[in-house]
Amino acid sequence: GKVQTKWPAIHSKLTEDGTHPFPNLPYLRTPCGELLVQSNAILRHVGRDLGLFGKADWTTMQTSRLEELLEQVNDLRVEAVDNYYAEDGVSESFINGTLPYYYSVMNKCLMKNEGKFFLGTEPTIVDFLAYEVLRTP
Repeated sequence: GKVQTKWPAIHSKLTEDGTHPFPNLPYLRTPCGELLVQSNAILRHVGRDLGLFGKADWTTMQTSRLEELLEQVNDLRVEAVDNYYAEDGVSESFINGTLPYYYSVMNKCLMKNEGKFFLGTEPTIVDFLAYEVLRTP
């Protein structure tokens, strides 16, 4: 589609003019014109801008818990991607071991917050990342 036809030219421009040392997809051009790449960096950036990366009154430990949960969800994402794109297809150990384990752990985290959000009383970037990972077929 359109992304496939536009990306080579954009990549070439970014590489040639040194706009960014790692021209890559996905990328975000911020309102001030800065280019940011890597999905996790973009998620954190947008989360900070929108107040979804913890709250100003959170302790260091609360923010660290948010980061801990982000990494747990990201671990699941890495394993899921490896399985979804594996030449042999999704493994039985992933279906019968990995997924139930992560679902159980995530459910326990949610239940600590009455099943609404992973941390606190409002959504954070953890909730958005978990939704993205868990809804992927």
